[in-house]
Amino acid sequence: MRSSSKPEPQTRVLDAWVLLGWLKDQDPAATFMEQLWHKAQARQADLILHSMNLGEVYYLAARAKGIHTAEFVLEDLRTRPLQIWPVSDEMVLDAARLKARFRVSYADAFAVLTARTLQAPLVTGDPELRPLEKAGEVELEWVESSWSR
Repeated sequence: MRSSSKPEPQTRVLDAWVLLGWLKDQDPAATFMEQLWHKAQARQADLILHSMNLGEVYYLAARAKGIHTAEFVLEDLRTRPLQIWPVSDEMVLDAARLKARFRVSYADAFAVLTARTLQAPLVTGDPELRPLEKAGEVELEWVESSWSR
């Protein structure tokens, strides 16, 4: 007799880029993230965000709309089906090494390393990350867009 077990949820690592598009309600990032939130709520996807990228979302929200808005965003993200990946000393140095080799922001280096560690795609539309995909450093789940941060 065959078991009718549910498939394992697919792990995806989120870049700040896709969360910022969702927060700005800019398609296609907003629609894509809404679909991911629903999948995660239904336990069809595990969503991971590195704590450095959480900080990036926070400071960009604070710069754009003020600390009050950034705090609201932080509280909203804490209620979502989202796992925050911690910083380790080893990852800090690995991110520095990656940044030394590629033209990538330091925060994006943490997203790349988290995706690589978890062997999961990195959800983004940030063109800065394309060279890392071409170099085999990360698998991207690309969200097309005509806007940028």
